[in-house]
Amino acid sequence: MDKPVVSILIPAYNAAAYLPQCLDSVLNQTYQDLQVVIVDDGSKDNTLDVCQRYVEKDCRVEVYHQKNQGVAATRNILLTKIKGDYFLFVDSDDWLELDMIEFLYEHLAKNGTDIATCGNVVNDEKPAVDYQEFRYSKKQAIKEFLYHITFRGMLWNKLISSHLIGDCKFDSDISYGEDALFVWDLLQHANGVTFTTKELYHYRLNDAGISLGAFGDKKMTGCLVWKQICQNVKDTFPEYQCIANARACVEAVLLLRSAARSKYKNKQNIEILQSIVKQNYPFLSQVKMASISVKLYAYVACRSFWLSSQIEKKLR
Repeated sequence: MDKPVVSILIPAYNAAAYLPQCLDSVLNQTYQDLQVVIVDDGSKDNTLDVCQRYVEKDCRVEVYHQKNQGVAATRNILLTKIKGDYFLFVDSDDWLELDMIEFLYEHLAKNGTDIATCGNVVNDEKPAVDYQEFRYSKKQAIKEFLYHITFRGMLWNKLISSHLIGDCKFDSDISYGEDALFVWDLLQHANGVTFTTKELYHYRLNDAGISLGAFGDKKMTGCLVWKQICQNVKDTFPEYQCIANARACVEAVLLLRSAARSKYKNKQNIEILQSIVKQNYPFLSQVKMASISVKLYAYVACRSFWLSSQIEKKLR
């Protein structure tokens, strides 16, 4: 009997230098029943030429080109191209261990869940041999996601059943954390999650990416993610409200730290983040999520951004 098809979704922008390693690691997987979809988001280098070479030598590869629209819009286009029973997003500058898809599919099928996860290493670090594995029910998965410590919102470590998508899509108005919001939406329809820490994904550190780049207005949209999640929790999982609000506080603190490191000057946005921290700070004492140092930093940052910036200088 034929195995289910897995759709590998790759948004690509100026990725010519890294894309061959990425695609080789995908096409040489031990699990071969794949649909590989690449959307070139208006690259200015020869990304499209690289893609076309792979189309010519492997019939599983599909390539689409568009004017630059950003990663959220590109991911939405990719969702419309899915033909497989399962899908996995892969960043175009990263690469996979050759048994990643097979491992995730087998563990997902074994546990009868809609999502399976794995761990990652940075760049070409050697993956660890030992790993942990848990089966989360839907409510357990929701709770663990809200803690956002081990089970987090990145896309590239999750094999997901395609039937979960429904009307779920990426919010193009959010530039930072839109993947976490998308995963949150999927979890509302999932029957469970197979969580493993087996290190199968190679994440390439890239200073040009928004996650590691200087703080700017695009990063500010991250606070919208947890505002929406907190509202969803209030309506659907009120028993987890404290956890969601505590997480919103921590995320705002992380944004303030990033702003301090970047010497960010937009006073209005700083005050928005301080207000979020101040409003949600009491929940940190109710939920074991933040260390004492984070709580102290949060206390200072929501009252004096200048003082927190001085602390940040000493921490660097």
